[in-house]
Amino acid sequence: MKAVRRLAPMLLALWMGVSQTPVFAAQEEGVIGTLTMDTRSYIMAPGNIYDFRAAVDGGDLRQEEVRVWSSRDGIAEVERIPNTDKYRITGRSPGVTYIISEVRGVHASIRVTVREGVRQHGEAARSVSIIREETQTPQDTVNVVVSDGVTVPETARMLEENDICAADEFLTAARSNRFDSFSLMGEIPNAGSRSYKLEGYLFPGNYSFEKGSTAEAVIREILENTEDRISEEIRTRADLAGMTTDQLITLASLIQSESRAEKDMPYISAVLRNRLRDGEAHGIPGLQCESTVWYPYRSREEVPEDIRDTFTSMYNTYNFSGLPVGPICNPGMAAIEAALSPADTNDYYYCYSKDGTLYLAETAEEHNANLEQAGLAPPVRIRASGQ
Repeated sequence: MKAVRRLAPMLLALWMGVSQTPVFAAQEEGVIGTLTMDTRSYIMAPGNIYDFRAAVDGGDLRQEEVRVWSSRDGIAEVERIPNTDKYRITGRSPGVTYIISEVRGVHASIRVTVREGVRQHGEAARSVSIIREETQTPQDTVNVVVSDGVTVPETARMLEENDICAADEFLTAARSNRFDSFSLMGEIPNAGSRSYKLEGYLFPGNYSFEKGSTAEAVIREILENTEDRISEEIRTRADLAGMTTDQLITLASLIQSESRAEKDMPYISAVLRNRLRDGEAHGIPGLQCESTVWYPYRSREEVPEDIRDTFTSMYNTYNFSGLPVGPICNPGMAAIEAALSPADTNDYYYCYSKDGTLYLAETAEEHNANLEQAGLAPPVRIRASGQ
C-alpha cells in the first residue's frame, strides 16, 4: 500500500460502484461519520480539468474540516469549488500524483496520471471511509523533495531526518531485487555489480509520505513516478540513439553531476558522447569524469577513515573506457533530455572557472589554454572537469 494512502489502524474502507448508496453505519459503536470520494483514479492531459467530490456526513462533521491536496502540485493542482463538497483538479505536467483528502486523521485518495495527448477518463468508483472516534488524531504527513542529482545515500538520510523511514532500511532495500516487478528495474543487466541497484531510478520530484512509513512503501511510490516519467517515448528515443534505457540513465547521471548549470548540460553531453564515440583517437581513452572517482561518496573526505587510503571506486572512469557500471546519482529530466539531444559540437574537453563559466575545447592544447584563462592550474592528467 502506498505511503500516501495508508489509513489509520481503525479505518474501515468500503469500496463500491457509483450506482450504489454509501453505507453509514451510524449504529456501530464508535462510528461518527464517513468521508466519501467519488473517483478512484483519473487520467488527464496537461491543462485539462476534472471535478470530483470529497464529502463528509454524520455527527458534527463539517465540510470545512476536509483538507484536500496534491502530493505533487507540479503534476496536478487541486482547489475547492467554493461552498460545495466538490474540488477541481488541473493537470500541469506529465507524471503521477495523488489527490488526498483527510478529515480527523482519516485519508482517502485519487491516483491522477497526467500524460500528453490522452483522452480524459477515469475509474468512477466511490470510496467510503468510516470515521471512528479512535481515528481522530491526524496522521503526520511530510512533504519532501528529491532534488535533481541526489544519490541514494543522500535520499536515505533525508528521509530519516524527516522521520519517514530508517536510512539503513532504505539502503538495504535499494540494493535488493524486491522491485523487479517495475519494468525499468527488471531490465538492469548487472545489478549485482552496483553499489545501489536503485541509483538513477529514484526520479526527482516533490513527494508526500507519512511519518513511520516502510522503506518499501516509499520506494514503490517513487518508482511508480519514475516509470511514468521515463516514458515509452523516452525509451524509444534512447533506442534510436543506440542506447539502452539503463545506459541513457547512466549517461544522464554523469551529465547531471558534471554540469553546474542546466544550460550547460547539452554541451557536457556532447563532450561525453564524443569521448564515448572516438575519445581514444583524440588522446582520451576514457570519460575521465571527476564525479565518478569517489562514488558512492562525493569526495575523499566522505570516505570512512578506516578505508580512505585503500578505497577504489569501481565507478571511476579514469580506470576504464566507456560508461561506468551504473548511474552515480538520480538525474532530472533536463539531464535526460541533454543525454538524448546533445549540442552539435566537436569538443572533447571542458572545464569550469570558479565563477561557473563553462569552457569548451576540441584539442588538448586549447583545453590547457582554457585552464589558464579560467584560473586553473594545468592538470597532471587530463580531467573531465579540468580540476
